[in-house]
Amino acid sequence: MTAFARRYFAGGATATTLASSMSSTDSTFTITADTGWPGSPSYNFFVVIDRDTTAEEKILCASNSGTTVTVASGGRGSDGTTATAHNQNSTVEVCITAIDGDEANQVTNLLGNLALCSLPVGAGSATLPTGLTVGTDGDVLTADSTKTTGLKWAPAATPAALAPGGLTGATAATRYVGGTTSGAPTAGTFDVGDFVIDQTGVVWICTTAGTPGTWTKPSGGAPGTTVESYTTATVSPAVNTWTEVTSVSLVAGTWLIMARACVDNGGSASTTQVDIAIGPNSGSVTGVYASAQGLLGTSTGAYMQELLITK
Repeated sequence: MTAFARRYFAGGATATTLASSMSSTDSTFTITADTGWPGSPSYNFFVVIDRDTTAEEKILCASNSGTTVTVASGGRGSDGTTATAHNQNSTVEVCITAIDGDEANQVTNLLGNLALCSLPVGAGSATLPTGLTVGTDGDVLTADSTKTTGLKWAPAATPAALAPGGLTGATAATRYVGGTTSGAPTAGTFDVGDFVIDQTGVVWICTTAGTPGTWTKPSGGAPGTTVESYTTATVSPAVNTWTEVTSVSLVAGTWLIMARACVDNGGSASTTQVDIAIGPNSGSVTGVYASAQGLLGTSTGAYMQELLITK
């Protein structure tokens, strides 16, 4: 008999008797009444013949068609009894067996004694489930066909890169991988396209994969919050002590916010000043000098007094 197989129970089945004698090898037998009997259930059921006598036998049956009962394969002499011959008028009852109680007890014992956070996992082939012990903190349950249970605990996989689709020209892999307190990550392994946002509001992008890889802030875009002042000339009453700046070199990704200019006013220190707002640039910015001349209305000279640059 298959262990842990589903069986049918008929609590209202009437006790009856054999309509004729049967041998120790018969695979069918006839009863005198079948009121409440299973009929043709989807599962097998047990009967006992000659209960509490030396001829007691428990039989696993497949079905009954009226008063004719068909024995299940290997069903004679079940539950520790022996297949034997029975006389006409022997008592016949639908019953439960020690097998039923023991299998239920095994399952109860398994569930009642699982380790903390363990999982009952079926192993198939009509065998008792086994307990899968909980994994290491952070592990996830995953399929593994090489394991008896088909499951195992394993470290969580690194999030897959997001590959946007449907937008021509924007299909390279990228992913948001978290944040830092300040600055780019200094530990961990990252791929090209990974990006983080630190708690000061700055975005950092991994441009070279590695541990921790090479990171940079986005170039261009709106000005940041850090403004640095660069003095390019000495402010003095003597015009000839000023330094004339005709071009400005900016680091890629920075903005020139303001260029404050003064003009040569006939050999005297000029009090005329103008602030020139410049947009995002990189490399050489020669337009600052020409803009200063135009705004000050002079072609004789424009002198950069101070530069404010944000990164």
